[in-house]
Formats: sequence, structure tokens, C-alpha cells
Amino acid sequence: MKKKTRKVMSLVLAVLMVVSIMPFTMFNNTDVVKAATAETDKSVVSWSAADILAAANGDNGLTLCGDGWSNNNATDEKTFEDGFSALGDNAKAGSKKASGEDGKLAAGTVPVAGCYVTYTAPANGTLSIDTKIGKGKTFYVVAADGTKAAEVKNTTDASTYNTVTAQVEAGKTYYAYLGGATAQIWKVYYSPISEKAATPWSEVKAPVIKSVDVVDGSFIVNFDAVIDQYEGAEDVQVTMFYNGFEVSTEVIKSQKDSAKFTPQWSGNYSFKVVAQRTGEADKASEEVKYDNYVLAVKKPVIELAQNKGNGTVYLDWMNITDADSYAVSYKLSDAAEYIVAEEANTKGNATITGLTVGKKYDFKIDAKRNSDSYVASYVKENFEVVQDDTNDWFFATVGSAQMTKATVKDAAGEVIQTVDMSSKDDAAEKVGLTSAKDVTGSNGSVTFKATDNGKISDGEEGFQYYYTMINPNTENFELTATFKITDTSLTPDNQTGFGVIASDMLGYNYWGKPDYVHKLFNNISTQMYSVKAKFVGNRAITGYNSIDTSSFDDVTRTTEQQSFKNTSSNFTEGETYTFTLKKTNDAWISISNGEELKYDNLAALSVQEDGSIAVGVFSARKVGVEISDIKFTKSESAGVGENVSNDKTTPSVYVASTGTANSSEYEYIYTPNVAGTLEVFDNDGKSVNKVTLNADEVARVKVPVKEGENTITSEFTPDNSQSLTSYDVIKKSSKVEYKVLGDTKEMLYVSPDGKEGAAGTKEDPMDIYSVVKYAQPGQYITLLNGTYTGSDVKINYSVSGTADKHIKLVAEEANKVIFDGMGLNISGSYWDVYGIYVKKPASVGIQICGNYNTIDMCTVEGSQNTGIQISRTGSANNVAGRQGLLWPSYNLVKNCESFDNCDPGRNDADGFAAKLTSGDGNVFYGCISHNNIDDGWDLFSKTISGEIGVVTIENCVAYNNGWLSYEGKDDPKLTGEGNGFKLGGSYMKGGHILKNCVSFNNLAKGITSNSCPDCQIYDCTSFGNAIGDGAVYNVGLNTKETNLKEWVVKGLISTTSTDYTTTADLIPFSYNSEDNFIFNGAESRNSEGKVVTNDWFKSVDVSVVPTRNEDGTIDMHGLLELTDAAPSNTGARLDVTSKKAISVKPSMPGKAEIADTVEKADTPTVNAKLELADVLTAEELEANNNGTDVKVTLDVNNADATVSDTDKKLVEDKVAEAVKDGVVGQYVDISINKTIGETTTEVTETNHPVAVSVTVPEKLINTDSTKTREYSIVRLHNGVAEVLEGAKTETVDGRLVISFNTDKFSTYVIVYKDTVKGNSGSDDSNKGDDNTPSTPDKPTEPVTPEKPSTGDVTGNTDAATESGESTATGDMANTAVYAVLAMMAAGLVLSVVVYDNKKKRI
Repeated sequence: MKKKTRKVMSLVLAVLMVVSIMPFTMFNNTDVVKAATAETDKSVVSWSAADILAAANGDNGLTLCGDGWSNNNATDEKTFEDGFSALGDNAKAGSKKASGEDGKLAAGTVPVAGCYVTYTAPANGTLSIDTKIGKGKTFYVVAADGTKAAEVKNTTDASTYNTVTAQVEAGKTYYAYLGGATAQIWKVYYSPISEKAATPWSEVKAPVIKSVDVVDGSFIVNFDAVIDQYEGAEDVQVTMFYNGFEVSTEVIKSQKDSAKFTPQWSGNYSFKVVAQRTGEADKASEEVKYDNYVLAVKKPVIELAQNKGNGTVYLDWMNITDADSYAVSYKLSDAAEYIVAEEANTKGNATITGLTVGKKYDFKIDAKRNSDSYVASYVKENFEVVQDDTNDWFFATVGSAQMTKATVKDAAGEVIQTVDMSSKDDAAEKVGLTSAKDVTGSNGSVTFKATDNGKISDGEEGFQYYYTMINPNTENFELTATFKITDTSLTPDNQTGFGVIASDMLGYNYWGKPDYVHKLFNNISTQMYSVKAKFVGNRAITGYNSIDTSSFDDVTRTTEQQSFKNTSSNFTEGETYTFTLKKTNDAWISISNGEELKYDNLAALSVQEDGSIAVGVFSARKVGVEISDIKFTKSESAGVGENVSNDKTTPSVYVASTGTANSSEYEYIYTPNVAGTLEVFDNDGKSVNKVTLNADEVARVKVPVKEGENTITSEFTPDNSQSLTSYDVIKKSSKVEYKVLGDTKEMLYVSPDGKEGAAGTKEDPMDIYSVVKYAQPGQYITLLNGTYTGSDVKINYSVSGTADKHIKLVAEEANKVIFDGMGLNISGSYWDVYGIYVKKPASVGIQICGNYNTIDMCTVEGSQNTGIQISRTGSANNVAGRQGLLWPSYNLVKNCESFDNCDPGRNDADGFAAKLTSGDGNVFYGCISHNNIDDGWDLFSKTISGEIGVVTIENCVAYNNGWLSYEGKDDPKLTGEGNGFKLGGSYMKGGHILKNCVSFNNLAKGITSNSCPDCQIYDCTSFGNAIGDGAVYNVGLNTKETNLKEWVVKGLISTTSTDYTTTADLIPFSYNSEDNFIFNGAESRNSEGKVVTNDWFKSVDVSVVPTRNEDGTIDMHGLLELTDAAPSNTGARLDVTSKKAISVKPSMPGKAEIADTVEKADTPTVNAKLELADVLTAEELEANNNGTDVKVTLDVNNADATVSDTDKKLVEDKVAEAVKDGVVGQYVDISINKTIGETTTEVTETNHPVAVSVTVPEKLINTDSTKTREYSIVRLHNGVAEVLEGAKTETVDGRLVISFNTDKFSTYVIVYKDTVKGNSGSDDSNKGDDNTPSTPDKPTEPVTPEKPSTGDVTGNTDAATESGESTATGDMANTAVYAVLAMMAAGLVLSVVVYDNKKKRI
């Protein structure tokens, strides 16, 4: 405190003593009056930023510790929870973070080094600190004995401004610091304790929302709540919801009556306020709705303000999507009124002339929306107008959770600028953009330090950037620089790169905090990247349209690369490269070693923004570079012309099927990128199928093949209604070899020293490669114990089983068949793999690329990539992949273990993964993942390939990931990321399900959404994770602000000891419920105030690790197994008893027989095209697959005499209704019986419709040439009679056959109807298909009367009546009739004999 102030205060005190005769004493360096002793102290003592900085030697108990503390002037328009403004001075710590005796960053422990503050309390009371806490960071107040007095974690997506409050005791010393980051402190104050008792919680009223208002596009929630640790709640949480999902929550810890929220979308919002007190159940307000909100217009940020010389300034701003026009105005910075330059600008840029050189100006852009007259304004202040045409230079941190560490040196080698800024989550203050010194055209240099973030990839970009901006419509440029690799200690990888780059937009969040999600922008570069791809050349990324560089909606990203022939890639320290990128009136040109590469689309970078581009040098990921000889020149441009948007598609096709066949029906798998007609031809050139396809639709055509080599060809004719570059027929030819391997009824044996061409018996086993090349559906392959070596085992697409005939690849004994140095790749489908141990392969241990496969009881150790991974082979896109099943789908990985997997870069090898290109329905069950360098599970997806299918992880355990079992836990250079369950990536939806799983002791998060906005967590336990130096959370759900947060969390226990982490879970507050126990940094509690305790578990000793029981289930040995003390509706309880959980070694498949139909003399011939899958349940198919015999029979019986009168009435009524004048010909019972083992049951309904054919009995065949006869089928099932639509009648091998499809088996009725030729007959319109049969090959016998005619003049035989002939009278006539009938009968007998000899089954 100033001396003058102290004198004034002393005078005031003297007067007060005289007046009141009360003794007061003045304490130095405080801004309020205090009592003389701690015993009588009842006053608040406070320290401003200046007081704090002056307290290095102590000030009334407060001491500043550590070097580098400085005054910082904040421009943050924020308010602390106690109402203090964040604008103005604050004490900012130096670069050394608080650390403990072990040298590690302090996180809830007593620090001994670095920057922190100590305070010794004069009496019991409260110490409060106004401080800024970065996303995911925690501020601690710790007593000297190690007890934490306060711990405040920021669980939001942005920095928060908190009043950290700690209860302190007289005489004790406390240590205050921001864990793992640089603290900023605005104010510290001490309040003596109040002796009054807290109001009982039952008497504290729940909060009430009074109103929700909209002010300047933001919501203001006004509420009533008592926020006081004695009188009311310790804090209140105000939450904003959108369509029922939480958007954000504000935590308030001191009395306040409103909260402010920024909405992300137009639509319906709601709000709730919840009051909390430790140990008590939450109290919530009623939810208040605000419907039909219309989103505000974004501010038109000025990207480029450029001096063009002689008092002229060029401005370019963001073209806001919903703005109709812009008003452009300016003023001298010290003037009051703006001058309007343009009232209704629609270009998004403007040139202002006539400004005074040497003066500073403010420029304002107003974006106007006509529909509601909304105006959003942006002002660029204090821009100095200079005489010359100039270019300002900047440093930017572009996208991808990146930091920029740069040094600028002048021509003499002196450091003239140091830049250290970060947009990473752990940054104390996120900074992503700053002015830079211009060293172009000099001998100066820019050096980028190697960092472990940023990327150059096929899906996004992020890098450190030194750049300027130009207007490409009026300016061309040339930028040349020399790059020297100075640091590769972090080991460059496949996403490392550097070079010269021009970008459509900067890849920066202009409307909020610097944010790593902004990495999607068009760009053209001359660069070197990827130690694997070794690319050096011109790279053009196009396809982005939005000014929001975090948006990948409606994006078709296109990457076009041209490689230099004279320049090779070498990421070795000391290597030097000189790159040039220039824009001319004709092209973008990349130059290296005198070689030029051109990209012709001049307007490619004028799409997201059309009035400016960024041009500069960059470095990305794990490489340090010194950039010198930077030369930048400009020239006049003739413009960029129109963006060359080639809307014509070049037709292409992809044949996924491969060159071997394992059955006589080869599946030809084909997909085109455009619509058209596919025709497929067999080895004889015969067309086997012609099908019309949509773009990306997948065709699976069955083609007959013969043993040996076959040539299968196809022709695809594009539909000419599309806009294509060509409509030519695309011809493909495939060589396919078909070979029969063994007998599927016999076991096939394989051994490490087996031979090609061997018999495949146990005595003469085959080699593994020959077997997997031709294995037939239903084959059982036993791998004899031993160590197998060689190249990876690959099972091709076309070597697949079927739904009812899996191919089984089974170890003689689990884990005693060892693939040493070789992996297993399964592109085929319907394979069951059991018991293989894959050890130290050079690539993925087991990669599943096909569908409907099961991997059971397998182990992968020490892969140089992921242990077991589900992802595609080939190039199918998202549509063909997920809808056409060319991305692996419906696979089960059960009771497997994966550990010690580590790639050379130590950042990509997971235990298990279904990522990038996996389809729907994939499941991991009962698996254990530990000691993998990256993550236990990784479900990452990328914008370039799109969303992957839903993955389910159930009954699984992840632990000790992030280091290997034999090295690295305590060495940061040897550790990886180390998440337990990573459930997404790239902010893309997945809907992945984590169910009944356990995660413990992982280096990073136990469970993380990894930006997926809709993953689901049910009944899981996450314990003691985040054990690395970085203070991360145990469980965290994060995504970008513009994503709707659709997570599901039920039955979660997230708990830990503060010895592991003191960082609170990053879980939205609205998930705080009765069955979720969420870690708040100190304890795990639910919404009822109940706290997790160790007695909920049999053991919390994480040195105990899970093992596997003989039946494949997991034995946790008591670790984290819940006791009766735990609630029954939360946490994981691993299943070790159900059939689903237990592994059973596959058996030889049982016999599967579909018996021939037994024909009966008085019954029509009936055939049905039955498959096992039509009549067996999934359990029965599995039983047959595992050794149970199955027999299916079709029984057919004449039902004329057995059908009931009731059923006859039903049929006759239906015939009268639907088939006018129809006649019931015959009743037939058609039934299916299945025998599973020894049990026989009738099947009345099949799983799918079955093709059935019925031969018309000869007695029902028409013989009258003057009439036509039509046939129908009536089905009588469960008391319902119906005429089957689509029944068709045709002649097959001389027999009249009715065919139809049905999924119900009981009584069927053949009905016929006659119509006189030339007579339209009945007007019945429900006859279905034209069932008029062709003329039969043989005469048929008319129906014979039961007794001879009695001489009736009209006659009484059906034949006579139908023929229309008159009948003679008397005995002679009868004799003639009988003679004719006898001759016909003899002929019929002869016909039947001949027919029977050549009869074929239909």
C-alpha cells in the first residue's frame, strides 16, 4: 500500500480512537483495517495483483514463490464467481510449473519448486483466490501436511474464471497453484470463520428460474437461489439443454442471480438450475423452455487489413453465410463518429482510399440479415496507415491440438523474437495467433521447435505457421525458403511434414478461443511429408466450402499429389531442402532442384473465402526445422477466374473378389462408382447374370466354375443419364482357380512342417498356406501344436464359408499354436478361428477384413502395430463398405488377449481396434488389453472415410496401457498415449457401446469419447487411471462445441485415489444421477450425495492383474469386484457363468441332411428349395456347426379325406370371393420336420420364404380344347385361407407345374377355373398372374364316373359334357362309349409307363 494512503488511514484511525475510545491498529500492505491479533480478527484481508507480486518476501502470511512472476493485463471480459472483474491486472506465474520433491509436476501434493503461493492463516477462516483455470486443469490449495483444502477442476470446453475457496486453520501453512500449468491470479483474500451454524439442507429452497431472456444473441438465465455455505448451497449448476441434450453448464459458487450462455443452433432450448451441498442430495429447479430461438449472425471478422500505399487500405472479412449485405465504415481511432464507406457491400471485401498516412484508424464491418434486421458488428482497431504497399507477417497455431514454439533471428544471428503459444487443452491461456517479425529478403531465419502434435494427413492438417496474407484476385506471389532439419529426437512419423503452403483460410477459430478442431481448409503446398510415404512435391487439398474450418458437413475432400523426380525424402538431422511455391496468371507452381510441378486451378483457394489467402512456411509434428533465405515477392495478378469444379465423374469399378474359388459357385463381388448395368459371364462366355446397379451399390453374383483355371469376365455399361467423363463399357477379366481341398466330412490337419500336396491327415499334414487358399465351406482345419514361421497368413475374400457352413481354423490346444513373426489377415467371411497365439508380427497381429467371423481364445503379443484390428482391405468407400458389407461387419472377437504391442513411433499400436473403415455390428466380448503403447481399445474414425459402424465392447478389461510390460512406465520418452477405452475420433458420430467393462491404471484416461458425440456407457467401472504426469481425467466425454452432445451414461462408477489423479471427470453435469458416481477431483459421488468407498470392492490393489480361467472367462482375483456394499444398479460385474461368456473349442460340424421328398401315389409331386438357414434357429445352426446332426424332411400327403368341414368352408368361401367360378381340385398337406440330434419338431413357419413347386394331378388337367383352365393356390394356415399372389403355372419336362413362394407350411389347395375360349368369362379382377398352361405333351385322362351311365339322354360323363358331344341312346351307344374309354385307358397306362422311365424331379 502507498505511504500516502497509509498516512490517511492512520489519521482516520486516530480520529476513530478519539471518538469511540476503541483501540485499532494498522497492518501494513493491506487495503482494509484489521484487528491486532488473530484471536480477535474479524476482518477480511485482501491482496491485489500488485500486492501479490510484492509478496516475494512475505506479506501478512502470503508469500510468492518461484521465479518469473510478472504483471499481466487481461482483456478478458469475464467475471469471477465472487463478482470480481477479470479485466485488468493479474499476477502471472513464470514458466516453471509447481513440482514436488520427485521432480514431477505437483497435482494435489505439496510443491517444493516452481511457481506457487503460500499462505499461513492467522485464524480459522476461508482463503479465496480469483484465478483462471484452463480446460481440463485443476487448481489446488494443499496444507503443509498434504491434506487438500481445495481442488477445483475445469471440466468445460473453455477456460473458466473461478473463485477457489479453501477452509484454513489457524497457524497452518497452505500451498496454492495450478496443476501442470502456469497460474494467473487476480486477487487473494482471507475471511475469518463465522461461528454460525449452517441452515439445515431440508430448509433450503430449491432454485427457481424467474426468466430466460435473449440479449445480443446470448441467453440470460435469471434465477433465485441462496448460494452461501451456511445459508444455502455451496454451489449451483446452471445448465442449458438443446432438444434434451446438455450444451453447457456454468458453476456458480458465490451469490449470483443470473448466468449467460451462447447458443450454437437455432431451435428449442431449455434450462435447469441445480443446488448442491456436500453430502446432500441435489435440489433442482423446474426445467424452463425457450422454443424457436433463431441463431444470431456471426461477426464478420476482418481477416486481412493491408496497406496498399498512398493512404489506401484493402479489407477482407469473413463472408457470413446468413448475412445479406455489409456496411463498411471507418474513423480515426481517437474520433467519435464513423464515416460510412459502403452501405450495402455484397462482395465481402472493400478498398478504402484517401486515408492519412501516419494515422491510426478503426475499421468496422456490420453484417446485416434482412429477415429479422439483425446486425452483427466487428471492429479492427488502431490500424496504422503507412506510405508503402506492405505485408505484415504472423505466427499462427493451425488446428490439431497444436502448439507453436518458434525463434526468429536477424541477419546477425541475434534472437529478435521468441514465440511460445498453444491451443492445447493444458494451456494456461489459449493463444493461437500473434504478430511476427519480418525477416523475408534478409539473412534472418525462423526456427520451429519439434513438437509432438500437429499433422499432415489424408483427412486434416495442423501445423506451426509463419505467414502473411495477400489478395489473390489482384496479387501473384513467389515464396522460396530453405529448410534445414534440426531435430528428429521425437522420431518423425507418417504425419510429419514441412514446406511452403498457401491456404484458402487460416484454420483458426475467429469466433471463440483458439481451437484445435479448426483444421479443414483448402490448401496448395510444396512440401515433404511422411517417413513412410516419403512424399516430396506439389500437394493440393480441395473440397471444403464452409468458413467454419471445423465443419466437414457435405464435404468431398480431394487430395491431388505430384511428386518431384529429382528430390528424395530423408528425415535426417542436417538434411537441407529448398522449396518454392508461386502463383502466376496460369497456375500454382511448386519448384525444387529446378524441377517444376503445376496445379492449374487458380481459384482453388478462393472457395471458403474469396478475397484473401494465407501464404507462408510451416512445420508439423515431431520435426524441428530452421528456415532461412526466405524470399517473398509479389506481382500484379490477372485474377483467379472461376473455380474449376469438375462436376463430371470418371466411371470406375472395383472387383473385391479374389483369384481362388473354394466351391463350384464362385461369388463375383463388384461395385461401380456410378450407376449402370453389370453383366457377368462364366468361363464359357455364357451370361450368368445381368443386373442394374446404383453408384456404390455392391453386386454379389454367383458364377459356376469348374476345377482348374477359369476366366470370369464382366461388362459394365454406365447409365447415360449421368454427367460422366465417359460412357464406354468397362470390361474386366479375372482368372479364378477352383480346387477341391479334402473332404468336408473329414478333419484336415496342418502342422508347422506340413507340405503342399500332403493328404491333410494327422500323419501327413498340410502346410497352412495351401489350406487357407482353398478351404471349403464346412471344412474343419486342425492346427497341430508348434511354432509356425513365414510370411503373414492371408485368407482371401473369395475363400469364405456360408451362414450354415463355417470354416473352422482351430488350434490343437489353445495358445500352443504359435505364429512367430507372422500375422493373420482374414478377408474371407464365416471363419471361426480358435486358440492361436500370434507373437511379434511385423504388422497387425490379427486383422479382420471380412464378415461374420469369430476370433476366440486368441492372443497377440508384441505386434509392431495393433494387436487385433477390424478394418477393410481394398478401397471400398463408406457406402459400398457399410451398405454393401465391403467394410468388415458382424464380427465377434471373444475372450482374446492383446499386449505389448508397439509401433516404431510409439503412438499407434493399440491392443484392439475397430477403426477407420469398420462396418456395423462388430463386437469385442470378454477381451483383455494391457501394456500397449497406445490405447487398450481404439474406435477412431476420420472425416475422409466417414463414420464407422457401431462397435460394442462388452465384459472387457483394459489396464496398464501407455507403456510396455518390460519398459517405459517411468520414462516419458518410452510411453505412449495410454487410454483404456477410446470410443471415437474426429468429432464423428459412432454410437459405440461400452458395456460392463473395467478400466484401471492406464497412463491416460480410463474411458474417453475422444470427441465422439454419441457414444454410450453402461455399467462400467473406471478406477485409478490418468497416472501419467499430465493431469488428465479418469473418465471424459468431449466433443466440439458445435456438436450436439448425445452421450448415454448409466451405471458408471468412476473413482480413484488422489494418489493417481485429482483431476475431476470431464462429464456434463446433467449426467450426475442416482446410478452414476462421478469423480469430482476429491471423491466420487452421485446426485443423492452418496460417496464411493473402498469397501464397495473386494480389492483395490492394482498390482493384482486379471488372468483367464480355463473356460475363457476373466478372473479378476477380487480386484474391483463389487461387494454387497455397492449399489446393485451401478458398476461392472464381469460375467463368468453364462454361455455367452464361456469359450468352447469348436467341434467338427455335424451331418446336415435335407432329405428327398417321399412320393405317394395319390399325392401330387411337391418340391421345395430348402436351406438349413430357412428352418433352423441360430442356436440350432450353431449346434450343427459344433457337431450336432441335423435332418430336414418335407412331408406331403393327400388331405382330401382329412380336411375338416370347417376348413372346407373357409376354403370354399375364399374361392367364391377371390376366384369366381373356381373349383376346388385337391387338398394337400405340406409339412416340414426337423430333427436336431434326437429331437424332431414340426416347422410351420420358415425363417425366409421358400420356393415351392406342385405338379398338377392328371385328373385336374384340362382336355377340352374349347376351354382354357387357370390354376390358383389357396393356403389354409392357422384358420386363415388366402389365395397366394404370384403363383405361376408352366410346363416343365412335360408336366404341368404350379410354383410359388411361401413361409408357412400346412394345408394347400389346388383350385382351377375354366373359361370358354373367346368368352371373357368372369369379370373377376383378382386372378393374379396369367396361369393359362401351355398344351401338355401327352393326352390326359378325363374324370371317370363312379358308375355306368343309365342311358340318360344328356349323358353324365365329364368328358361328354365338356366336349359338347350329343350322346346316343340304347345299349349300343353305351357299348361304344365303354369301348372308347377302354382304349383311352390302355393308352394312358402305356403313357404312364413311358413317362415314368424318363421322369425327372422338379
